Amino acid sequence: MAVRPASAVYFLALLLSLLSGPSWGDEMRPAFLQLTETGGNTFDVVWKVPARSERQPMALDVEFSGNVVALQPAIEGFVGGSYVRRWKVQVDRGMPGTTIAIAGLEATSTDVLLRIDYLDGASVAQRLTPTATAYVVEDKPSILQIALTYTGLGIEHIL
Repeated sequence: MAVRPASAVYFLALLLSLLSGPSWGDEMRPAFLQLTETGGNTFDVVWKVPARSERQPMALDVEFSGNVVALQPAIEGFVGGSYVRRWKVQVDRGMPGTTIAIAGLEATSTDVLLRIDYLDGASVAQRLTPTATAYVVEDKPSILQIALTYTGLGIEHIL
């Protein structure tokens, strides 16, 4: 029985796929910064950064503009594959106009998802990248602005 050329091609493709090792893309593990208003211009802060190893987080840190003061020492530790730090801050003149920056982000290939939740139910979501490492907080967004922000983030995520 003769081997047909098409069968030989399929057999060769199957053999090559079985012999090749697994391929992995670059791992994308974004950092996460959440500020939750608790009252009187105070916010609970949660900073979650991917860990490079069991005891070494990525070299990223949160920097606020001068009108933000820490009210208590941070509680920190490693959870799963991440380093997590929690603390409380007071924002003297309110959140609008405050600059939130991520030091060290420009030297990575990761992103940071920033989320600010206010007592009245309004929220802000912003993506910080190695080319856009800071965000100046604007006035509370309208429902339309929130919808447009999440739609844009969803489209970027899918792409």
